Amino acid sequence: MAIELLDLILSMARITEEETDLLLDNAPRQQIDEVVRDKIRLASALDARLAKLERETPGWRETIDTDLRQSLADASQRLATSAKANATALERKIALAEDLIIAIEQDHRKRQGSSSSYYGAGGVMQRTDLPSPIAINTRL
Repeated sequence: MAIELLDLILSMARITEEETDLLLDNAPRQQIDEVVRDKIRLASALDARLAKLERETPGWRETIDTDLRQSLADASQRLATSAKANATALERKIALAEDLIIAIEQDHRKRQGSSSSYYGAGGVMQRTDLPSPIAINTRL
């Protein structure tokens, strides 16, 4: 059972590294989506395996040999490292998308002149900058 756990952890680390590489290489969305589906499937399998081990053999950690324990520790470290790199790549992608949307909105606002003025109840003139309506076509 612990061998299967090791295989799942290593597979999860590999798929996370693959997703990170695709994100950094600006791969097509369809390719990233496939990897994400595999990652979700592996994460579910890993959770299920751990739950089964805990349920069926509560002291399983103490029963594994030293070599397997070290392999599990190494695999877990690899998974943690790949997950951290993946999170960084995802944060960069999200920040880039946000910056791009803001730049498009600012350019649109500049071209269209989306600010307006109105008089308040006390006769004071107020200026407002209305948000520009933007639609992003994600099917390009």
